[in-house]
Amino acid sequence: MTLWDRLKEIARQMVREPRDAAMALARLDLPRNAVVMAYLTVMAVSVIVTEPMLVVAAQFFQGAIPPPLFRAVGSSIGGLALVWVMWKMAAMMGGRAGFDQVLANFVLLESLFLGGIAALLVVMVLLPALAGLIGIGFIVYWLWLFAQSFAGLQGFPSAWKALGIVIVSWIIVNYLSGLVMGPLSGLFGGATNV
Repeated sequence: MTLWDRLKEIARQMVREPRDAAMALARLDLPRNAVVMAYLTVMAVSVIVTEPMLVVAAQFFQGAIPPPLFRAVGSSIGGLALVWVMWKMAAMMGGRAGFDQVLANFVLLESLFLGGIAALLVVMVLLPALAGLIGIGFIVYWLWLFAQSFAGLQGFPSAWKALGIVIVSWIIVNYLSGLVMGPLSGLFGGATNV
């Protein structure tokens, strides 16, 4: 079985058994350069996949949409910051996973998230009345996947602890990125009030 086949198998397992899948991914001990390249690829694809949703959202919210390159760089830096904060917080609470393992898990979960967003775009076209409800259900399910896989990766018995770390990490990174990105957005011509 090739590495690619094993990764596809782990991705399918992640949908059903996120704890076991996260541990299987960690056991692969992927090289850092491969994980970083996969991370950058996923971040670039995320800008492409979310573009139609941003165009729709721009009709309802004030402010200009930042250019795709700006969003890709911001998302990449923000994602790495999120992974680093989650890794550090988990380590302070007895977590056992290394940074590379947390990053690889994040890449896999982000890939699944992008697949879900692409499917949601199709649902928005075919069943617009149900798209919001299906979208909320998908987000809840993805958060469950995230908490369960992170708990398995870190060796936490409770997914609630893992979910708490993830939520606090998101809050910290979003707050700090708001402090940094607000002035930069204004500098590059975007609205600072978005």
